[in-house]
Amino acid sequence: MSKLPKANIQSLERAFRILNCFTADRPQLRLAEISAMLNLNINTARGLATTLVALNYLQYDYNNYMYSLGLEFISKSNLILNIQVNQLKDTARPYLEEFANKYHTTCSLNLFSNAKMQTIDNVIHQTYNFFIGVPLYSVLPPFSASSKLAYAYSSKRYKEIMLSEYTEYINKNLEGQMHYYLQLLENETEKILKQGYADESSYAVKNFIKGILSYAFPIFRCGETLLGSISFTTTKEEFADEKKDLISEMKNLAQEISSSFK
Repeated sequence: MSKLPKANIQSLERAFRILNCFTADRPQLRLAEISAMLNLNINTARGLATTLVALNYLQYDYNNYMYSLGLEFISKSNLILNIQVNQLKDTARPYLEEFANKYHTTCSLNLFSNAKMQTIDNVIHQTYNFFIGVPLYSVLPPFSASSKLAYAYSSKRYKEIMLSEYTEYINKNLEGQMHYYLQLLENETEKILKQGYADESSYAVKNFIKGILSYAFPIFRCGETLLGSISFTTTKEEFADEKKDLISEMKNLAQEISSSFK
């Protein structure tokens, strides 16, 4: 946490500390818990909490006497997300256009949010009309390059969410093969972390056109937090001729884009 200035306003500081008490592990808290966590007098905690409720930054459940974060955070989070999306698109678009034109490929820009990798931009070369976007799923199907990439570079909490969806998918669509696909995910994760990118081949992905390959490369914020990915899709024939150049150049582009978000 950043060091607070000497002239900080105590009541404002305390209000923000109350908001920071709420986490994924503690989405609801009683007043006594907030008071104990921050070593605040119970009446002081009540006054601050009541003010935050009035401003819609906290909500209070009269049935169980518990506080939780208020709906005001939804509009604020959407505002932040929109700014982040636009900044990422503006930064990445010139790189993807140059790459797509040079290698006659389809390029995609994907944003990682709420344990999901979502396509937010695509660049399709004018003479190369094949297009595949990353659907709005976490790790489904388990062979998607960007989905595997998201799993490999995610925090423990996001991994748990994606693994839950992964196992649910296997149970519904690949009965009796749970051990095999969990081992496959583990092997793929190890490979991705070693080589720095994820790949998929069309034979492994449902509904893909035969002979199509896709590779995804991570974009990081502050050098360590996964922000999204860039990926390219090409034919097996095109890829065979320029494999080394395609992978090396796209890897460098991902690093350049990441450097803009330090």
